[in-house]
Amino acid sequence: MPSKDRARKFREMMYMARRLKPRDDCHEIKHQDMMFLNGIKKIGNGEPIKISQIAKKFRFSAPAATQVVRKLEERGLVERIIRDDDRRSVYIQVSELANVEIRKIETQMNQRLNAILDYLGDEDTDELLRIMEKMVKYLDEEEKERNCK
Repeated sequence: MPSKDRARKFREMMYMARRLKPRDDCHEIKHQDMMFLNGIKKIGNGEPIKISQIAKKFRFSAPAATQVVRKLEERGLVERIIRDDDRRSVYIQVSELANVEIRKIETQMNQRLNAILDYLGDEDTDELLRIMEKMVKYLDEEEKERNCK
C-alpha cells in the first residue's frame, strides 16, 4: 500500500476508534470534561491547584481556563478552595461527585476495552500494544525536539 494511502487509512482507523466510549451516554461528565478533570488531578497529584497551573498545562489563556472551571463548578464537578497558607489564591480540586462519576465511566470503558481485547486475542493484543508504545515513544521524542527549538 502506498504511504499516502497508509496515512489515510490510519487516520480513518483512528477516527473510527474514537467511537470507543461507554455505551451509556447518560453520564454527567462528557469526554472533554473527563479529560480536563483527569488533567487537573494529574497536574496536582490529587492536591488542589491554581487556575494558572491549569491554564499553563492545557495551553489556555487564564480567562479561558477560568471559564471552563466556572462551568465545571456550576455542575458540581470541581470545588474552589482557599488555603490557609495562601489566602490570596484560589485553588481548584475535583469534587467527590466527579470522582465517583469518573470511576463509573472508567469501569464501563475498561469492560468495553476488555471485550475488544478478548476479541483480538492475546497475540494481536500484544502486537497492538507494542506498536502503540512505539508510536507514543516517537511522538514523545518529536515533542521534545519541537520544544527545544
